Amino acid sequence: MALNSKLAPLPYASGLVSQILLQRIGSRPAIALLEAKPMAEIWYLYLIECKNGRLYTGITTDLAARFGKHLRGKGAMFTRLNPPLHMIAAKPFDGRADASKAEHQVKCLTAIQKRQVAAGWPLQDGLPFVEA
Repeated sequence: MALNSKLAPLPYASGLVSQILLQRIGSRPAIALLEAKPMAEIWYLYLIECKNGRLYTGITTDLAARFGKHLRGKGAMFTRLNPPLHMIAAKPFDGRADASKAEHQVKCLTAIQKRQVAAGWPLQDGLPFVEA
């Protein structure tokens, strides 16, 4: 009886990715679950322009939901004091750590520099905004 093994990813709708061991024992396949681990989430660095022209920089995994929180005054103290108008741009990152590092770098820039950097970000259109 031959034993062949192969590792393969198995995605689940719940957001978990499991690694399975596919084995063939004789002519019948057997599957053994090795481990389950969370899928890497996409994190976004975003820039919001407020009604008074000031800019807010933040990170999130859900741009629309986060913008909604800012609108309702549940986001950050800054956007409670400076109501948001629209999201200027967003940039995706593979993890929270990378997004946080980029956020810190952007927060150290002037407003003009932030706008220049954001102009090169891939997400420009279809971002959340306040309807007039």
